[in-house]
Amino acid sequence: MRNKPNWILGCIILLLPALFVMKYTAEPYLFYADDVAVLKLAFQHTGQRVIEYDEIGALKERAKQYRKEMKKSGNVKMRLKSKQSSTRERFPVAIELYLNGEEILKREYQPSGRQRDAVSVIYDVFEIKPGKYDVKVVMVDSKREPITPFIFEDSVEFKQREVKVITFDRSKKKLHWSENLTPITSREKSNTEG
Repeated sequence: MRNKPNWILGCIILLLPALFVMKYTAEPYLFYADDVAVLKLAFQHTGQRVIEYDEIGALKERAKQYRKEMKKSGNVKMRLKSKQSSTRERFPVAIELYLNGEEILKREYQPSGRQRDAVSVIYDVFEIKPGKYDVKVVMVDSKREPITPFIFEDSVEFKQREVKVITFDRSKKKLHWSENLTPITSREKSNTEG
């Protein structure tokens, strides 16, 4: 038969850490100071290939060769490895960010992947003073002439504790402000604290 005092004491001992965790997980954590606004660049983009390679054209050419071999000998030895003479490597994506005409960022984001053939991940965070800014972002995804940069320009008001994100729309091929980001207002802040 169970001893009731030991059973109750065991439950209390197990509940104490849970109460401790519940109390301190309700505490809000504010990532940014009250007197700043935040501008983020956050997107992925694939740079142009270093060496142009027409995969579809190469596949069609290979198919013609296989057809000829099939007609000649009736036996075709398939070569699964590509005869691609060029590399899959891509150019890094270069980003320049200007606030009120002053250069804030000038950086190249290297492509990921073992052969440097995948996307470049762009993620940078800038804490700025609240106020009105002329924002300009220039993105270049190739070093091959003629260079055609993607340019984003806007005049925007940053409020205290507001986070604005510039991202890239692949389908429209343009940089733009990300939607659905709202600042933490003092009322929301006080609700999370209480």
